[in-house]
Amino acid sequence: MMRILMLNIGWIASGGLLYLALGYLGVSLNLFTWDFNPNGLTYASGFFTLAALAGIWFLARNTRDNITRTISLIICLTLLGIAVVYVLPPEKTGRGWFERKISSPFWFRGGCTFLYSLPILFWSWSLYGSPKNTAKSKHAAEPS
Repeated sequence: MMRILMLNIGWIASGGLLYLALGYLGVSLNLFTWDFNPNGLTYASGFFTLAALAGIWFLARNTRDNITRTISLIICLTLLGIAVVYVLPPEKTGRGWFERKISSPFWFRGGCTFLYSLPILFWSWSLYGSPKNTAKSKHAAEPS
């Protein structure tokens, strides 16, 4: 039971860290208008993004029970939904309060969407593509 609790806490913390790190990256480079002027905090955001993705990859490989798989799937789908709904579409341009002169470039929005979608790819690979979880590898390990 303690393992399940620790894995769930890890999933929540890693998903939250990924959301905060990519959110800060978006705010620092793209708050009022697109301005690619990275500073130390932008690089720290990139480091925390990579750390969160490494944690998610580790957690995806070690998640076995149904409770943790369900919670991790909810977290992965939430991150994917954030990417598709808020990150991928271009920002409004114009003269309104939250409108800007130019929207952020597609490579930035697409890259952030890709980073947000990596957790569901890790999760799917650990569930369906990992040799640990396939029936063939379980039978291959048994002596004949």
